[in-house]
Amino acid sequence: MSIPREQVEATLDAFIAAVLDRLEAWDSIHTELLDLWQELKAERADAEASRFRRLEACLGFDPDEAPEALMQQAIQMAATMGAGNFSEIAPVYGRAAQGHAPGVRRRLDRRDRATT
Repeated sequence: MSIPREQVEATLDAFIAAVLDRLEAWDSIHTELLDLWQELKAERADAEASRFRRLEACLGFDPDEAPEALMQQAIQMAATMGAGNFSEIAPVYGRAAQGHAPGVRRRLDRRDRATT
């Protein structure tokens, strides 16, 4: 069974909004949850930040935990092969494969040189 991402996000958005409404009713509106929620909404509104976070997640990392060099390679690979295709190989290339995936990058580099 598969649930569309948009449906999951909409359900979670409604739940968090309801929690924040209850906190506001108790005069506890300024909370860490509110700060995180506002940060998340800002990142969602920024297309580049949203793509970056999706790449981090595809690679198996929490926000701001992925090594910068790996993220730069992932951005480059996603641009070369398309985000959908990259998301298919990301688990092999990401957190679980740290130190074990340099061959993927070499193969892509060879392919790029062969087509140019």
